[in-house]
This record gives sequence, structure tokens and C-alpha cells, in this order.
Amino acid sequence: MGKRASRKAAKCAPFFYPPGGLASGALLPRYRKALESALKRPWPVLAAAYGLLVASFLIAPWLGTQFFPPAERNQLLIDIELPTTASLTSMRATVDRVSAQLKAHRK
Repeated sequence: MGKRASRKAAKCAPFFYPPGGLASGALLPRYRKALESALKRPWPVLAAAYGLLVASFLIAPWLGTQFFPPAERNQLLIDIELPTTASLTSMRATVDRVSAQLKAHRK
């Protein structure tokens, strides 16, 4: 990194990280060093990134596929969409009609 770019980055750093904060004191120099070394050798960085991608595909079969634990009760979610101009009375009538259909289907 040239001196001009380095001065420009130093001027921007206080905007993103308040002076005296943890990020500007400890993290920013380490991040800059890691970024500079990664930009000097892009091929090993790309190889590592693709290696992590391939590894994630390889371990995917062993990961669980369920995001939520199974519910202890039977549940059903139904979205009923009506025009925005529908009145509360017509909404209630529609919900009652759907509820009656569901109850009839259960028998």
C-alpha cells in the first residue's frame, strides 16, 4: 500500500472507528495486515475459500435438516387474504366459513 493510500485510510479510520476504541487500537492494524497479505497472494486465498466451500458441501449430509423442534401438538397455519376494503364483518364471516370447512373435513 502506498503512502498516499495509507494516509487516506488513516483519515477514514476515525470515521468508522472512534479513536481510542477497541477496533482502532487492536483490530484495525491486524485487519490491515491480514488484508495486505491476502492481496499480495490472492491464489492461496481463493484456494482456501473454495476449499471451505467444498468442505461445507461435504459435511452437509451430516447436518440436521430441521430448523424447529417438532411440536407436541397438531398445528396448522392458514393465511386468508381479503381485499383491503373488506369490512370486519365480512372478514369474520370468511374466517368462520373456513373454520367450518376445516371442522367438517376433520370428521
